[in-house]
Amino acid sequence: MAELDATDTTGTSPETEGTEASPETKDTDYAALVASARKRQAGAEAARQAAEAKYAAAEKELLAFRAKNQTDAQKDLSELARLQEQLKSAEARAAEAEAKAEAKILDARFPNARKELPEITDEVRLAKYEAMLADPGDPEPPTPRGVNGPRTPGGSEAKPPTADDMVAKLRTMGNPWFTGNPS
Repeated sequence: MAELDATDTTGTSPETEGTEASPETKDTDYAALVASARKRQAGAEAARQAAEAKYAAAEKELLAFRAKNQTDAQKDLSELARLQEQLKSAEARAAEAEAKAEAKILDARFPNARKELPEITDEVRLAKYEAMLADPGDPEPPTPRGVNGPRTPGGSEAKPPTADDMVAKLRTMGNPWFTGNPS
């Protein structure tokens, strides 16, 4: 066995271990220790349950306070969100109604083309298909909207009428105050 060094800091010496004067040999009451631990555990559990109940009551009170003191701005924000949702649904209904109305107009103008190709909404293409699908006895297919006629180069500007033109016009009108003498 190894010899003990003088710098041993355990505070026990091999001679005193296991003697009746040392604390290791005291007879301990394990039943009392277990009962004490159970009491401490029961107290800690009761304190935890009381803290949870207090927390739940405080949380309930806080929620009631928040609901009661909700600011007008927050109420306005919820109202604004509701109104925005209504606006979106109204816009969707309006767009759907507009699409249906446009489809009815196209059906009336291009009946043969719309029967064969209902997904096409371009009037130029529909006019082309209408011409191809039209019966030979049908009148000329309608022209698409927005087509302007040919323009004449240079244009014709109206010249201002002369005095002689004005007198001639007045004579043809039969004005009773005009005697026919221009001077």
